[in-house]
Amino acid sequence: MSTLRILNHAALCLVGSLLLLGCDGAEQDSTMAASPAKSSAISSAAGFCGGASTSGSWLENADFCDDFSDGTDTRWERLGGSWEVVDNEYVGTGLPDACATGSSADETLIRDLRAQNVEMRLEMRSQQRVDKGIILRSTGFGDQIALNFRADPFNDLVVQELAGCQFILFDSNTQIPHQVGQTIDVRVKLVGDQLTVWIDDRLVLDRSFPFRARPGSVGLVVIDEGVTAFDNVQVALLGDPPC
Repeated sequence: MSTLRILNHAALCLVGSLLLLGCDGAEQDSTMAASPAKSSAISSAAGFCGGASTSGSWLENADFCDDFSDGTDTRWERLGGSWEVVDNEYVGTGLPDACATGSSADETLIRDLRAQNVEMRLEMRSQQRVDKGIILRSTGFGDQIALNFRADPFNDLVVQELAGCQFILFDSNTQIPHQVGQTIDVRVKLVGDQLTVWIDDRLVLDRSFPFRARPGSVGLVVIDEGVTAFDNVQVALLGDPPC
């Protein structure tokens, strides 16, 4: 905790290519309105978990899977940015004014899924800019964990959290060398305060952070003017850790 750096909201736009998220409880811009309500994402999970993924494996006992082969994102709630299914991939584009307005994050969340302890596996590829991210334990724009997998020249994993609209940078020292345009297979496991991350089946991070312990939504995020393609998203809900 001694190395913890807490940045106030006014400094959010100064962190450059780190994951930029809005807060202050501002209302959504009408151009970023969430998708209309659709059928439960979780109830239809089984139909998306049976096929082969590009990475060659699925999470065992996954509660949610989406390979976007149906050409839609009906099981997702778009909260900002531009999201569309292109060639069976979920492509997100960040809006250029997302940081300036401070009113939204360019993210999309899985409908009807809230978890505290979770395992997630997916493929991601930066198409424009280096950033691409995962959202965990989200209860709103100002309260969520965000993992940013930055390509070359940064080649790092940024672990951060927004807590009560305070931006907390926990770690950016984990090296994950890869290029813009390169697809990486990402597996993340969060149980309590223990975060474990594998990239292309290689363990890159296994340590605890002072995350807040509460259930929240799970999703994907893109950065200001960045473009990222996601695919084969799998989520397994985990029970409480042993005492």
